[in-house]
Amino acid sequence: MQLGGRAPAAVRPILPVLQSGNTHLARRPFIAKSRPEHAKHGSSISNTRKRDCRAVQTEIEITTEEVLDINADPLEALRTDTPFDWGKQWYAVAVSKYIDNSKPYPVQVLGKRLVLWVDGTGAWRCFEDRCPHRAAPLSEGKVLLDKNTIQCSYHGWQFGTQGDCVRVPQAASEDAERVACSSPKACARVYPVAEAQGMLFIWGESGPEAEAESAAKPLPVCKLLQGATGEQREPRCTVQTSRANPQCRQVKLF
Repeated sequence: MQLGGRAPAAVRPILPVLQSGNTHLARRPFIAKSRPEHAKHGSSISNTRKRDCRAVQTEIEITTEEVLDINADPLEALRTDTPFDWGKQWYAVAVSKYIDNSKPYPVQVLGKRLVLWVDGTGAWRCFEDRCPHRAAPLSEGKVLLDKNTIQCSYHGWQFGTQGDCVRVPQAASEDAERVACSSPKACARVYPVAEAQGMLFIWGESGPEAEAESAAKPLPVCKLLQGATGEQREPRCTVQTSRANPQCRQVKLF
C-alpha cells in the first residue's frame, strides 16, 4: 500500500497523510471514558431517589371528600335531559369584607346592572340598578339605615327591602303618595342574594318564582371549607396588583 494513495475507510482515520512534504496527523479516534460505577447499573442513585419519592407518596392521606376518576368523562355529570338555564344559577360577584356597607355597590351579572346594599338589620339586598321612576342608577344613591331603605339620587324615591316604593317626595299629598307607592310600576326589581364563605352570590333571575328556585338550589361553595356540622369557613383573600398594569388586579382565595 502506497503512502500517497487513499487509505481504506477502515484504517483512514489513524494513518498519516503526506501533503507537500508536511506530515499531518489525522484526527484521533474517539475513546469513551470509563463510566462511574453507579452509572453502569442503570443510575442507581436516581432510582433510589425515585423509590424514596414513591415511598413518600404512598404515605400521604387523601383528605378530600370526593376522589375524581381520571378515566371518567368530565362532561358526563353535565349531560342531562333538561337544558342548562343560565338564569337559574348562583353567581359569585364580590368579597363581602371588601365592600363599603355604608353605600350601594354596583355589580353586573349576565350583562344585567345590579346594585348590592345592606339594610338596617345587616342583611344584604340586591336590586336592579335602575330606579323605576326615571331609570337613574340606584348605585349612585344612598342607603338610609334608620329607615331601612335605599334612596335614588335623582328625585329621592325610597325603596324598602322587598323593592316596594315607600317614599315619593314629589307627591302633592299623603293620599297621592300612597297611591303612587302602591303602583306595581313603582317597585324596584329584586334579585335573591346570599352570603357564604365570605362571598356574595346573586341569583341570575328575578320574579315571584326566583326566591323558591334559588332556595332549592345549593350555593356553589367549596366543600373543603365546610365544617363537620356544615358551617361555612371564611377563606383568606389576597389582592395582587400587576406592576406592568396597575389597573389589573388579581384576587386569590385560599
